Amino acid sequence: FLPAGLEITVTRVPFSSFSRNTDWRLRVNPAEHGCAAVLSPLMLAEAPTEAAMPEGTHRGGPDVASWKLAKLNMNMNQTGEYFVCLSEGPGLPYQQIASTAGAVLTIHNLAS
Repeated sequence: FLPAGLEITVTRVPFSSFSRNTDWRLRVNPAEHGCAAVLSPLMLAEAPTEAAMPEGTHRGGPDVASWKLAKLNMNMNQTGEYFVCLSEGPGLPYQQIASTAGAVLTIHNLAS
């Protein structure tokens, strides 16, 4: 495990859906596998495997949620492009979400 300290905040357009942000689930998958693939977790949040939002992290109203990713569970050769995927509740499908920077999260090796 490598230390991470990465925080991902998801914001939806108000009234675009009506799920509770406390039910949202986050998954980070290699881009070539898409969001539907169930893989061992790349990033471990403060909550178990599916990165269910820990209590108290829904801030900014009903349309915002944040996950503090405690550890990065990857080898040095697993860099590349990843999809950040969101499910609006347990048992619901995961959909790729984009950021203001683009559609994928790119992870690079740091020079040692």
